[in-house]
Amino acid sequence: MQANLTSQILSGALDGRPFIKVLPTPIEWLEVLCCSFIGAAGSWLLLESKQLRNKGLPPLLLLSSGTFLASGLSLTGTYLIFLSGWWLPIVPSLLTLIISAITITDYYYRKSQREAEHKYRSIFENALEGIFQTTTDGHYLNANPALAKIYGYDSPDALIADITNIGQQLYCDPNRRQEFIQSMEQKGQVEGFEAQIYRQDGSIIWISENARSVYDSQGKLLYYQGFVEDITERRQAEAEREKFTNELFELNQAFSRFVPSQFLHLLKKDNIADVQLGDQVQQDMSVLFADIRNFTTLSERMTPEENFRFINSYLSHMEPAIIANQGFIDKYIGDAIMALFNGEADDAVKGAISMLKRLRSYNSYRQQVGYLPLEIGIGINTGLMMLGTVGGNTHMDSTVISDAVNLASRLEGLTKEYGVSLLISHHTFTSLVQPGKYPLRFIDKLKVKGKSKAVSVFEVFEADAPEIKAGKLKTKALFEEAVLNYHLKRFRSATTLFQGCLELAPQDKTARIYLQRSQELSQQ
Repeated sequence: MQANLTSQILSGALDGRPFIKVLPTPIEWLEVLCCSFIGAAGSWLLLESKQLRNKGLPPLLLLSSGTFLASGLSLTGTYLIFLSGWWLPIVPSLLTLIISAITITDYYYRKSQREAEHKYRSIFENALEGIFQTTTDGHYLNANPALAKIYGYDSPDALIADITNIGQQLYCDPNRRQEFIQSMEQKGQVEGFEAQIYRQDGSIIWISENARSVYDSQGKLLYYQGFVEDITERRQAEAEREKFTNELFELNQAFSRFVPSQFLHLLKKDNIADVQLGDQVQQDMSVLFADIRNFTTLSERMTPEENFRFINSYLSHMEPAIIANQGFIDKYIGDAIMALFNGEADDAVKGAISMLKRLRSYNSYRQQVGYLPLEIGIGINTGLMMLGTVGGNTHMDSTVISDAVNLASRLEGLTKEYGVSLLISHHTFTSLVQPGKYPLRFIDKLKVKGKSKAVSVFEVFEADAPEIKAGKLKTKALFEEAVLNYHLKRFRSATTLFQGCLELAPQDKTARIYLQRSQELSQQ
């Protein structure tokens, strides 16, 4: 450009060539102002662009690239204009463009930082959980209003000023604080750490802490930070539930003193006074396990008194179905029922179907009075069982010992896994006198602990809602073919067949469960 300038002057003096033209001073100032505006506006638009954020492009990188590109284009344009005989002072314009971009960027990030700080402060101040930062030696560095409220203080400042030794002043058991410190040192964090603490007024509450260690860039421990939740009400509820469970257990123990007459008959005893410790007999029988699903959740919503009323009401509706089909209740295990049938296996199946139908009637009553309906699972197995008496000198109880009992219990547990109400083993299926009387289908094969042979499992769906029962009857052959393909590891074929089942019977939970399994396995 300097060579061109010299050439222009010589050409103008010797050849009469026109000299370089310059813009008026006001126009040059206007150019500087425009560059300043372009730098500021362009920077702001780039930093605020949501599209660029969504694409994951760093605004600062784009801003730097844009500034560099604008500078390059300006220099190139100025040079081309110079070649045509005009002089534009580009340096002041470029400086104002770059300085404007830098100024706007600095303002934007300061503004963003203030907004982030305000947002964090708002969360910190308004959180329902107590948030804290403490030193390793037991001083509070920071606390939010929720923590102060939990501990009974008027403000976080009052809490921080008053508590200078967390282990001695706050924890009812100082050893728990030491356990907290040890966990933090070993793991760097704690989750659900529960302890009793003193509030400012001396009252005691339960808290649950979640915390982690915070280190500086050199790896030095700075402080602990985390949050606290008041769990006093939950612990009280757990204590009440434990009390209820203990009372229910004691009630079951009291009932165990009364041996069913059928049990006496099997032992060939006329009355309970004739029963001796060690009396036993072996016999082929069917055992039925029935359990309420989600009983713990239901129990948590009721007082102990309501729990007892509920259990007794439920059992009083289920017991007649068992007795009417020549069965007897061996024992109650919490909300579970264990019943024995020493006649035909059909009796156990009919008893289970009757229980489910009675449950439907019972649920109608519960819903009328504002309670949630119940769901139960029933498992039945048939085999050789040993019945007898066990105990000591002061207490004697009747019991049943057999692998068949364990399998029945496992089948009951599987009902929830397969979304059904009643499962029977192939031992029961082959023992049925009238197998064609009950709508059933093959569900699965399972391995029993300690046994080499798998056990086939069948669903009896006689007690299902009419539309569900009709759908399962319609898809029985298709469903069993799908299960066969599943066990042969033909998962793609199984997927297609289970989809066909669901098209005909969309409420079939078992088909839906198998479909999900098949799809997952076919993708592996």
